[in-house]
Amino acid sequence: MRTIKFLIIFVCLLIYLLAGYIVRMVLVFAKPRTTTRALNHLTFYLMHLFTFFGGFKINVSGDKSALKEQGLFIISSHVSYM
Repeated sequence: MRTIKFLIIFVCLLIYLLAGYIVRMVLVFAKPRTTTRALNHLTFYLMHLFTFFGGFKINVSGDKSALKEQGLFIISSHVSYM
């Protein structure tokens, strides 16, 4: 089961990298803001897949009002076994 979970996480990260390169190649002549927004959306959705398949739990603490106004800012502590 661990091997399957590892492979799924690895595939999610590989898809993330490949999709990022494809988005950059497709939007090479687009405005920088458009490219940044597309990559941010891609990161958002693929990281949700990564956390789902990886079985990670995300805890948000502190002032949550900034998340609604400015987007996401995630800080995590170091975990050596990951």
